[in-house]
Order: sequence, then structure tokens, then C-alpha cells
Amino acid sequence: MPLPHPSRRGTIAMLVAYGLPVAAAIAMRAAWPSLLVPAAGPWAARLFGHSCGMDGFAPPLTPALAVAGALALGLALLVPRSLFARLFAVLWWIAWVLAALVSIANTLE
Repeated sequence: MPLPHPSRRGTIAMLVAYGLPVAAAIAMRAAWPSLLVPAAGPWAARLFGHSCGMDGFAPPLTPALAVAGALALGLALLVPRSLFARLFAVLWWIAWVLAALVSIANTLE
């Protein structure tokens, strides 16, 4: 079974969903690790050599976000056209990116 080709609108949405957090991270800390901040989530502070990220001051939240991400991915793969699956994935991504940005904000002097 071939993989479905993403629509132009879906591709633009994915670029915006990753690009906006990168822009915010660059505005907070102008360095190359800012490009990886959305992917790092609560561990984003570690990209800049700090151990005081979100995983340090909210330890139970970090694994909960990781488990929610696995559930969102599994749900999106099992029921790809479901509005609930898409909504869950979008809400998870927002929470993940906010955790990354809070983690970076915690490293600012």
C-alpha cells in the first residue's frame, strides 16, 4: 500500500506548525540549536547546555507529554481521517511546543 501524498494545504500547515516555534525560539535565544527546539520539547534547555529545563521543574509532565505524543501518533496512524485524531494531535503539538518554549524561557538570565 503506497503512502498517501500530503496535500499542499497540509504541507503548509506542517511548515507553519514547526516554523512559528522556531521563530519564537530564535527570538528568545539566537543560536543554531533554536532550529531544533520544537523537536526537543521539554528537553529543549539541554540543547543550550542547561539542565534547568521543563523536565527539571515539572518532572511528571515530561513523560506524560511523551506518552500523549505516542498516543496521538498511534491514533493518527490507526484512524488517519478522524477529526478527533487530528484534534488530539494538534492539541498535543501545542502542549509540546509550549513545553519547549517554557524550557527555553527558563534558561534566560
